[in-house]
Parts: sequence; structure tokens; C-alpha cells
Amino acid sequence: MMVEPVSVRDVLPLIDALTAELLPSPIAHVLPLAQRLPTRPADPPMPPPSLRTGAEAAEVAEARQLYAERFADYQAKLAERTRQRIARSQAESAANTAQAPDLRRRFR
Repeated sequence: MMVEPVSVRDVLPLIDALTAELLPSPIAHVLPLAQRLPTRPADPPMPPPSLRTGAEAAEVAEARQLYAERFADYQAKLAERTRQRIARSQAESAANTAQAPDLRRRFR
């Protein structure tokens, strides 16, 4: 049996009729989307960026370069710290595996 798709517009009058029969309150209608209030205020538009010239442009370029260098240094240190943690974890896991047969033998 194949079910044909039903439009919401076809179902809403039926729901309104059922609701009117079931509830003593007046029927509540849902407004079309264009007429509903927004759920939150709209963000103000972003102002266009101002063009920088001369000393300002050089200062911004220098700040961006310094940031890029600091970030690259941070990433290198993070990678090294991660590598050390992985090595330590693998060493601890190998030590646990080596101790396991002795523990099993002693506490059996």
C-alpha cells in the first residue's frame, strides 16, 4: 500500500475542526511565517572594514606577523608535548603488560 504525501494546508482544517470539537477554548491559528514575530532580535549589520594606509597598515601587518610566529611556536610546542605524552603512555602501557603475568601468578 502506497501512502500519498499530504500537504500541511490539507491537514490544518482537519486539526482545527478536531480541536474545536475537543476543547471548549477558541481556536488558535498559526500565522504564516512572514507575519510571525522573530524569535530573537536581528543582529545589527556589520560595518564595512576601513582601509588602512601608511603607518596603520604597517602596524597591522607587523602585528599579524608576530601573531603568526607565536602561533607557529605554540603549535610546535603543543606537538612536542603531545609526542612526549604519547611516549610516556606507551611506556606505562608496556610496563603494565610486563607486570601482568606476575600479578596473575601472585594473586591467583
